[in-house]
Amino acid sequence: MKPRGNNMTFLTKNFGLIARYFLLAGAVFAIHQVLLPSAHAETLEIEEVMGYQSAHVCKTCHPRHFNEWRTSNHAYGQLSPFMNNLNKLIHQKTSGTAGSFCVRCHSPMSVIMGEEPLSPVELRNTVSIEGITCVVCHRLKGNHGKTRGEVVVNKGDLETPLFGPFDQIKQIPIGRPEEKRFTHAATYTQNIRESQFCGQCHDVPVPNSYRLEDLFGEWRNSPAAKEGTTCQDCHMGIEQGVKSPRAKGPIAEIKGITFPERTLSDHTFAGPDYSVLDISEFPLRRFEWPVLMDDPNFYNWLEGVRQKQKEGKELNRLDQRKWKRYQQLVEKSQELLEMAQSKRVALLKNASRQEYSVPESVGRGDDLAIAVTVHNTISGHSLPAGFNTERQVWLNVKVTDDQGGIVYQSGDLDSHGDLRDNKSLDVLQGKAEYDHDLFNLQSKFKLMTIAGHEREDHLFIPRDVDNFAFVRPAVFPAFSFNGPPPVRTQKNGIPPLGSRTAKYTVETDGASAFYDVEIKFNFRN
Repeated sequence: MKPRGNNMTFLTKNFGLIARYFLLAGAVFAIHQVLLPSAHAETLEIEEVMGYQSAHVCKTCHPRHFNEWRTSNHAYGQLSPFMNNLNKLIHQKTSGTAGSFCVRCHSPMSVIMGEEPLSPVELRNTVSIEGITCVVCHRLKGNHGKTRGEVVVNKGDLETPLFGPFDQIKQIPIGRPEEKRFTHAATYTQNIRESQFCGQCHDVPVPNSYRLEDLFGEWRNSPAAKEGTTCQDCHMGIEQGVKSPRAKGPIAEIKGITFPERTLSDHTFAGPDYSVLDISEFPLRRFEWPVLMDDPNFYNWLEGVRQKQKEGKELNRLDQRKWKRYQQLVEKSQELLEMAQSKRVALLKNASRQEYSVPESVGRGDDLAIAVTVHNTISGHSLPAGFNTERQVWLNVKVTDDQGGIVYQSGDLDSHGDLRDNKSLDVLQGKAEYDHDLFNLQSKFKLMTIAGHEREDHLFIPRDVDNFAFVRPAVFPAFSFNGPPPVRTQKNGIPPLGSRTAKYTVETDGASAFYDVEIKFNFRN
């Protein structure tokens, strides 16, 4: 674009909402977990004796709910390599006194069944591997308060009544009369309709009273709570992230039985988190598939098959059969992941709105002023929320001249994929400049050092003060201060229905005929 006159430079604008998903790199999180079938086979009878059913039992009559749940972070809770390795690290840093702190929420059944907190995934039983599985919510009677997952789940067989949001539902006979088989009954409970039900896990005070996550606490003080809008209203409707109506349909699918149409709750629970496991492990799991489940060296086999295909070698009959089954698994998993991804993107888009201010022209050699306002359109909690110290929501602003050269950039990544803040290795080593204009809504842990001042850290364990850290109960109430000394969270998110403006001043030399301004709004977890 040519300038009008001798003292004007024109700008072209290229900006908009771009939802990006990145994987945070780190050696401690680089362990791949493989689910071995032998452990599952050994625990099937024990599960029946203990009186807790797998979600795969529920799938028989509730396939819609099952397929939604199996893509959710509830199903992923116990499988997450991030959680499992962070759990190990916390145990190391606290001399083992953290106990079942992490797994109580990620897999309540694991604690109820007496599994060790650091048991490998492949040695856990099927029900505990399912994380927040069906019985965790639908066999949970009463309100346990903010208990960090320390809940009581009722035992029972397949005909034992489950708890739900509807009035009493009677048992219906199924199969042949002589079999005397019935569906389970359902008992109404108000708890499952209330936000407090979610707060049993989504409010995480550490035993010393430091509040690691206060998602439920944010909701309780939000405009949504004052209006009577619950967590379930926004996270179990047709549209994720906003209060929306429920789908309609039969609650179950049983041959020969017609169920009346009623409202259906979405069990995807779309959120910002996502799986980093191999597609053969989540959402479909290899141990469910004949032929594939019996091979403890599955990934070595898979690599060998791909190498043979690359070299044009023919596969033997067994390999052909296994490859066909693997392709079927991948195809079905991909379909489920795409469904979950579409809901996740919808959730993120519903969470915020951006306004951009970029002048059409500037005087030659004058500074270019850019302003970006980010609005939190959520009435129920901050942006970001939950484990806000793990979530980065930031702006990337890039200005290029008419030759394509970068004149200015903020919010870009260093050679390690990190933002150029005070935790960037490149910045600390002098290989990259500190990003003074960085707009990042990530909250930070603040730890008190032995000298009394504070510093930021990525863990909430004050190792400067305690050479051998132990998790001890608090001796005074500290929730009103969001944590006791020597650790606190410095929140940096945007409160419900709030906004924040980032301003950028870009120096121009007047030599370019025009400048391109590219603005991206990014998220990663």
